[in-house]
Amino acid sequence: MSILIQLGANHTLFIQFAIFVFTVSFLTIYVFGPYFKARDQRLEKTKGGEELAQEASKKAQTVKQTYETEARSLTAQIKAIFDAEKNQAQQEADVILSKAKSES
Repeated sequence: MSILIQLGANHTLFIQFAIFVFTVSFLTIYVFGPYFKARDQRLEKTKGGEELAQEASKKAQTVKQTYETEARSLTAQIKAIFDAEKNQAQQEADVILSKAKSES
C-alpha cells in the first residue's frame, strides 16, 4: 500500500476503479452488444447480396456480348442493303446518262 501512496494514489483509487468497471460493463452490455448484433445481422444479410451482384454482373456481360453480336450482324445487313441500293441507283444513273448522251 505504501507503494501506491508513493505513486500518488489515495483512497479515491478504489472508487475510480469501481466507476471504471461499472462504465465499461454498462457500455459493453447496452452499447457494444446491440451494435455487434446489428453488425452481424447486416453481414449475414449482405453475403447473399454480393453473390447476387456478381451474378447480375456476369449476366450483364453476356447480354452485352449478345447485343454487340446482334448489332454487328444488323449493321452488316444494313450495309449490304445500302450497297445494293447504291449500286442499283448508280446503274440507273448510268442508263439515264447514256440515254442523254445518245440523244444529244
